[in-house]
Amino acid sequence: LRRLPDWIDALRRLEQLNVSISNLANLPESIGNLPQLEQLHVQSTYIKELPQTVRRLTNLACLSIHDTKVTKIPAWIAELPSLFLLTYDSESIVEPPPSIAAGGLSAIRDYYRRRSAP
Repeated sequence: LRRLPDWIDALRRLEQLNVSISNLANLPESIGNLPQLEQLHVQSTYIKELPQTVRRLTNLACLSIHDTKVTKIPAWIAELPSLFLLTYDSESIVEPPPSIAAGGLSAIRDYYRRRSAP
């Protein structure tokens, strides 16, 4: 698998998407139009970053991005209300700082919330 079709958002009731262990290099922007998506597994792919539209996945509970090319966990990750499991390679993450990334999802949320506070 090298690419997901742009029409993936036609699968409005999709709850789980696993594209792990593939040659996938990016996710289409339309991924954010899957309102029922609860699990997204992209580990062992060539993905470098998550599209901004993932932030619209309010039901997303599990996001697996370990063994990818992702080096930055975006600040909007703290805004995903249902997310409780985020798997990644902390030694590959440069943003937030590795010492924060090593602390897991709650440390990342705290870090970004502190940075956005007035």
